[in-house]
Amino acid sequence: MIARQSPKVAEAAQCDLSGNHARAVSLLAEACAHGDVEAMTRLGKRFLVADDAPDRPTHGAELIRTAARLGGAEAAAQLAVLWAIGMSVDQSWDAAPAALTFSAERGWPAAQQQLRILAADRELAARESDPARWRQLAATIDAGRWLAPLAGA
Repeated sequence: MIARQSPKVAEAAQCDLSGNHARAVSLLAEACAHGDVEAMTRLGKRFLVADDAPDRPTHGAELIRTAARLGGAEAAAQLAVLWAIGMSVDQSWDAAPAALTFSAERGWPAAQQQLRILAADRELAARESDPARWRQLAATIDAGRWLAPLAGA
């Protein structure tokens, strides 16, 4: 599901625009405590890279994992990246495509595009959107190809 912005998330965005980042983080944390998936995703991403927030990558990854578990499409796409690179979570080339597929199935455009790029089946990747296609594309990802050093590099 692509999350709708809650009033707390909207207020946090306004605080950020006015430079009151501490208040924005506080509002997002309040919303997280009430199960707000969008707030968890935003705050998790901020904590991962200390973006106008404390440097808390492990907590950020946990917020993103929780948001994905609750159905957050963007969070699942972000979690796929974390699993792929092993940032603040155990690296898993099995879990990463599964999370990316979960995100694509919920309509996250970036996840859909990533699956199109990563898939080995170029014909399938070029087809019009079909909900069943995301799992098929993920099944064609050749992790070895993506992990291999470039020739001549």
